[in-house]
Amino acid sequence: RELVYHLLQCTEINIGIVSLEESMKETAFGLMALHADIPHWDMHALTPEELEPHYKATIGCGRVFLFDHFGSFDDPTHLQNKIRYMAAHLQCKWIIFDHLTLALSGTDERGSTERKSIDVLLTGLRQLIAELGVGMICVSHLSRHSGRPAESGGEFSLNMLRGSHSVAQLSNICIALERDISGDNDDANQTTCRILKNRWNGRCGPSSVLGWDEATGRLAEIATKPMSPNGDDSDSNPPF
Repeated sequence: RELVYHLLQCTEINIGIVSLEESMKETAFGLMALHADIPHWDMHALTPEELEPHYKATIGCGRVFLFDHFGSFDDPTHLQNKIRYMAAHLQCKWIIFDHLTLALSGTDERGSTERKSIDVLLTGLRQLIAELGVGMICVSHLSRHSGRPAESGGEFSLNMLRGSHSVAQLSNICIALERDISGDNDDANQTTCRILKNRWNGRCGPSSVLGWDEATGRLAEIATKPMSPNGDDSDSNPPF
């Protein structure tokens, strides 16, 4: 949502959102809450008159297009056609897709494996992006693995992406978000961004730390320096 809001504030482009785990109302109120600088769970306290400027600045500005669908797809071609429509006819230059695993969870009933289904979908999306010249941000979940899990602040790598290696192979850049949700308030509200793949210039490693402000519901880069790749505090600047 912060990325969508940034694009709305800093560009004039159209944005498509395919969010399969929440309703359009949840997506809309989440974006409006960013403009209002209050947590999304407090939006219900605002009157329609108070909501109007936040609506016009985000979901009602005419540049945000939501795909009305919840859950998985039986056929990945249907999803690709919807995204093609967003890009070609609605002129969306960036498309947010959340998330890959849920999109194809329903295909297993027909005997298809999750890995193969994601391969087919990712290949189709990659071809579509190259053809239409749009950008796409895809959310991918992690598979279970031995060692310290990412939700406990553990560092993870490309081979932990769930379902298929094509997620890493076909992407231009992969960014991992690591946060210790069981730590104290400071640790639990800080997320380390780690670049796992960077086709543009090859620079990888910890890039920044994001802090979440419970009073506003906002994420922002904070002054705390990220950990160096060897796990020690580093005084050197990150490679970005």
